[in-house]
Parts: sequence; structure tokens; C-alpha cells
Amino acid sequence: MGSIAGYTGFTFGFIDKMLESLQHWTPDRKDIYKDENVCMGSLELFNTSESYINAQPLKYGQTILVANCRIDNREELATQFNISHKDSIADIKYIALAYEKWGCECVKYLYGDFAFVLWDKETQKLFGARDHVGIKTLYYTKVEDEFIFSSEIKGILGHQQVKPILNDAYFVYAFSAVSLPVTETPYNNIHQLPSGSYFEWQNHKLNITKYWELGKKEIEIPDHPEQQFEHFEKLLYKSVSTRLRTSGKIGAELSGGLDSTGIAAIAMKILGEGAEFYTYCFGKSDQDITGKDDSHLAAKFCEQYHISKYFSAVNERNLTLKMLLNLKTSVYDDDENNGVPQSALAFLPDARDKNVRVVLSGHGGDQLVTSRSTHFYLGASRRRHYKILWKGLRDRFGILQGVLRFVYYLIRGIDGNRFLRQNININRKRLQLEGIDKGWIKKYDLWDIPSDRYALHSQSNRQQRYIECISYASLQHRAWHHDLTGLHFNIEYRFPLLDVRLLDYIMRLPENTVAPKNQERFLFTKAVKNIIPEEITAIKKSKTSSVPFTRYFNNLYREDVTTQTGKAIQEGSFSKYFTLKRLAEIKNKGNLSFLSLALLYNKINKMNSKY
Repeated sequence: MGSIAGYTGFTFGFIDKMLESLQHWTPDRKDIYKDENVCMGSLELFNTSESYINAQPLKYGQTILVANCRIDNREELATQFNISHKDSIADIKYIALAYEKWGCECVKYLYGDFAFVLWDKETQKLFGARDHVGIKTLYYTKVEDEFIFSSEIKGILGHQQVKPILNDAYFVYAFSAVSLPVTETPYNNIHQLPSGSYFEWQNHKLNITKYWELGKKEIEIPDHPEQQFEHFEKLLYKSVSTRLRTSGKIGAELSGGLDSTGIAAIAMKILGEGAEFYTYCFGKSDQDITGKDDSHLAAKFCEQYHISKYFSAVNERNLTLKMLLNLKTSVYDDDENNGVPQSALAFLPDARDKNVRVVLSGHGGDQLVTSRSTHFYLGASRRRHYKILWKGLRDRFGILQGVLRFVYYLIRGIDGNRFLRQNININRKRLQLEGIDKGWIKKYDLWDIPSDRYALHSQSNRQQRYIECISYASLQHRAWHHDLTGLHFNIEYRFPLLDVRLLDYIMRLPENTVAPKNQERFLFTKAVKNIIPEEITAIKKSKTSSVPFTRYFNNLYREDVTTQTGKAIQEGSFSKYFTLKRLAEIKNKGNLSFLSLALLYNKINKMNSKY
């Protein structure tokens, strides 16, 4: 794990400043490579026991390589390359060997979380890639026919020839119910490489290729449902075991929900009861008189595995506004609007002090592997997919009840555009609530665009739902902001439920295996029900999470947020996006989301004023 940066061209002086800009954390090793064609640099975190073996930038044959990576299929690759001891080389060396053997197609043979760039001296080509799901980030820009890249935007901004150009659309869309493509950033001239893609820069021309899309890979599926489940269980355990590799201690975000607890339970079955496994959950707020939270379930899990002494429950008192604003202004280069990654500030300092180098998260489960979406009757009716609708109803309810329900959904789906209109109105109400000036709404044609909810909930089958979810901006945003937040404390976040081999497999499973009789979370529940507390299996979904945590935090610091918001409005021209009425409301009440975006906007304008 770490940070990378570089550029083509022979101006040597910029790479040091780029790496300096990235150093908001404490690297274990730092180095650069320079020649007449390319400059590359790396900050390394030794979070696996093999990390130190091959220094970056790695010089291998005719290639120079930098990477922010964790390769999970090391054993398979070692067999491919006839390496007798798979642990004798670092992950970056496996990437170099894969490129040597397969060229640009190497990414199809690499599994894990990675972003890397290499310079091929022989072909005079810069080649780089990002992992399938998009956990690790890779940004780029072009200046005077040269290519500049970094794992974080701030690395690119450290290059003295890059002038930041503000992207108005980014800020306007942030106050709508519609997401920009994840490749967009707050800067018009800086872009993110799409997930599951690689780029080639040769002869001053850029070519981007999509190498992976969910559902496109052919997977061999066992014939019998029980065999299908057994292979799912095997892949699930493997997705956890490959993410336990570390040079320090291991921890996990733990709620009272099924996903995080199931992942932690599998980890404990692998590590053994009583292993030094640190768990953190969001507990009861000091402001919550009802006393409702899930920390007792997390505590019960820890008792079951004899790790109670490694358990911690945090609340809004463990996070200060100063810590949060420092994260937003010094670490994040864009807006983090999910809330969960920034709430992790409440426990990450403690984890760092205990030498935790890996934190497991159940993120991604709700949308994919443990999906709560089990039927798509209304979507099938709206799209006139009547055969799919009838089959689903008949299989679940039988012929008689199926006929009655078929008529019901047939009538409800007659107006196929009703759901579209509803979601257009959802977005319009959000724009009005946020007080976005009509001129900006018209400029970006936002008035007639449906909310993100339309794309996420208008499918007629499970496969369509999965494809929408994996490309959903919020899912990817949360993953990479977790990754960046963790890096700030020399910790790597890992997401077993976003393992691409697991995703490819479950995508191909028959409906009756994934959700027989529309039982939600059937496969995952079956895999973990005997290794987690029974109460968690029953409730499945956590009652409280970081959402109330954020609400209580806002209440605690409302006066300070209001003051800071007023200052941010006065400092710059961020107010240009809003009506005067809305600005008056924000000045009086304060708004943390508004403040975050205003601070980002002002930072960009301040940098721009230097040019």
C-alpha cells in the first residue's frame, strides 16, 4: 500500500514536490526514478510482511513500475511463474512478472486492490491500471503533450505546471439527487481512471480500455444447488483469508448487522478464538436517551470468540470538529458525502496506536453479495417483461396466487413512466430544498434528470440490479474514501464482500440458489448463521450505524459549524450557486455538508489565484 506519482518528460524537478504533497501519512520507504523519458516516485507502507522485499520504483527488465497494491492471488501467480516460494517477492513484483508474460492483458490475471503505472522502455509506452471494482484510485491530467498521474489529486497538484481549473458541475451536482460519473473530479482538468480499466500513453496519445465488467466473464457453475452453495462458501472464506495478510495487527468495523459480523466471524474461524483481533463499533450516543444501539450485539460477538478485551465502542465524543475539518481540507481532495469513512476518525487513531495495519469492512454487501433485493416484479411490469414477471410470481406463490398477483402488478405497471416521473420530482425537490440558483440548473439540464434512485430501482432482474450497483457512484466513493482515510493513519481498509471472484460467481448463480422463494440474504446467512450470535441472524440489518452518529455529531458542534459556514461563505464566491433565501438559512443554522463543499471550493480558488 502507499502513494504513487509521476509524469512523462525530462523535467526532473517536479517529482519531489509531488511526493511531498502526498505525504499526509508516515511512509516506511520513499524513493524516485528519473530518466530522460519519465519521472516516477513512490511512498510505501509495509502493511504486509513481503512489502519491504522489492523496493519501489521497481526496475525489472525493460520496465519501471510504481504501485499502490495488494495482490490476493499470489499463490496462483507463483505457480504460473514457477516461483517455489510465493512469499519471497513483494506484490509489485507479481505485477511486473504478469506484464512481462501477458502485456496489457496482465490485469485480467491480477486479483486484489491495485493502482499501478509502469514505463516500458522497449515500446516507449506508459501503461497503468486500476483494480476491477475501484478500491484504489488513479488520477491523471495532460499538460503540453505530457502525461501526469498520481494516486491522489494532491499529487498532481504538486506538479508546478498543473493549474487547477474548478469544475462547477461537480459542486452543483453535489446539491442534487443525481451523481456525476465517478471519473469526474472537482477539477475540470483532472480525471480519474475508471475502475476495471487500463490506460496506454504512447506518442503523446491516450487510450483507455475497459478490461472488466460485471457479468461478462464466463464462470463454470456446479449443477446442484448444494454444490453451488459450497463453492460460494469456499469463495467467501477465501475472500476473507486473502485479506488477512499483514505486518501488524488486524481489526474490523463491527456493527450489529449481518455483513460486518459475518466477515469478522469468518476471520476469527481462520485466525482462531482469542486471536488479537481489534473490533470497533459505533455505540450509544451521549445525546440518545432511548439507549437504542447495537453495541451489545457486537460485544456479544466478541464474547463468543474471547476477544472482548480488543473491543471498543465509540460515539460522537471521540471525534472533534477540528479532526474532521483537517481530514476534509488536508487529506480529501474531493467531497466525502457518505459519512461512514469520515466517522471512522473516531477510532482510527486508537487503531494506529495499537499497530493495527488492516481494518476489515462489510461495505458492499447490501448492494451485491448479501443483497437485500429479492424481487423485481414492478420493474418487470413497467418494462413489459411479462414472462419474467409471471415466472417469478408463479415460483414464489404458486399458480393461483401467482395469477392474482400478476394482475395486480400488471395494473400497477401500465403507466411505465410513472416511476421515472417520481424520480424526476425527487431530484427537483432536492434542488429546490438546497436552493440551487435556476441559472445553474438550466446550464446542466438538471431539472428533467431523474434521481439516482431511478437507475438503482428500475431493474426487472437481479443481474441488472448488480450491474447498476457495482457502477453506482456512492458505492465506489465510500470504498476509496475508506482507503484514503485509513492510509492517513497507516492503515489499509479491505472489503471481502467486494472480492471480484466472489462477485463474478454470484452473478452467474441461478435465482433459486441465491434467493429461493425470495428469501433475502439467503446464501450469506446460510454461510455464517452458525458462527455468529443468533440475534444478528434474526435482525440481519444493523439498527444504528454512522448515520445517527453523524446526526449527533452535527448537534454537538452545530454552533461551531454555523460559525465556520458563515466564514466560508464570506471568504469566496461559493454563494454564486445558491438563492439568497437559502444562503440566509445556511448562515443561521449551519450545514456540515455545505461547509465541506465550501471549504473545498475555496481551496481550489485559492490555488488558482497563484497562477
